[in-house]
Amino acid sequence: MSDIRLSPFQHDDHSLAGLVVSGRWPNELREWVQLMLLLTRLATTPGLLSASEIYAATDDLPEEPAADAVGVIMDRGPAHGVSAAAASFTPTALLVLHPPGAALQSPGFHGTATGALLLPGLPHIGLQHQAAWVEVEPDGTVARLTTALIDEPARDADVAVLAQFLAA
Repeated sequence: MSDIRLSPFQHDDHSLAGLVVSGRWPNELREWVQLMLLLTRLATTPGLLSASEIYAATDDLPEEPAADAVGVIMDRGPAHGVSAAAASFTPTALLVLHPPGAALQSPGFHGTATGALLLPGLPHIGLQHQAAWVEVEPDGTVARLTTALIDEPARDADVAVLAQFLAA
């Protein structure tokens, strides 16, 4: 993942608005999980996320991008109240980030931030969705890291929200 570079940018309130991806996109689930782990570690930073937010990876570029920019991972709004207007594009990946205390925590861990990743597949032709879940304490300790192929997105609340966003 050393040839993938991320440059964060903020909203006016200093919360995470997104990241510019330079070099290349992650090209397999393992690399996307590493990126998700980094973002979830960032989400433990007080004030970086005010609520659970959905982020979408797209090939869109910011104004005056770096020469090797390939796209952005952009905040698309809160995880509650997913709207059809929000998804007027086809994302490479969808993520939901929860700040500390906004989601259930693994037993024995405190103040964890959590995240979920959905790499859209084409289930109607046999290519399953891929998903990952990450939970991280503020000191960087990974409380949970899980990956799976998904047949039924509704089995997990975070993946269901991301799938609903994708279908909108």
